[in-house]
Amino acid sequence: MRIHKRQIDANSSESLAIQALSFLVEKPEWLAEFLAMTGVNPGSLRQFAHQRTFLGAVLEYVSGDSERLAAFASAAGTEPASVDQARIVLTGSDWERDSA
Repeated sequence: MRIHKRQIDANSSESLAIQALSFLVEKPEWLAEFLAMTGVNPGSLRQFAHQRTFLGAVLEYVSGDSERLAAFASAAGTEPASVDQARIVLTGSDWERDSA
């Protein structure tokens, strides 16, 4: 039996990334780390939230740590694999996170 993964489109990927950004806003420590890594200041979040590359960076950050990924996926009611699929759609990059 062959199992097909549901493919996620660009609009769904952007929507999930916006959910991830909202999730980070509720986690000050993670948000501060993400902002420091990207060089974005908190006052510019709304401006950047409309940029596909920035949304891809949000999902890269969330996916970059198994604890963050699991916490966000649970909060969003989705599977971690769906977050990774959305990240790939937005960034065009397929990498594997450190599991250490």
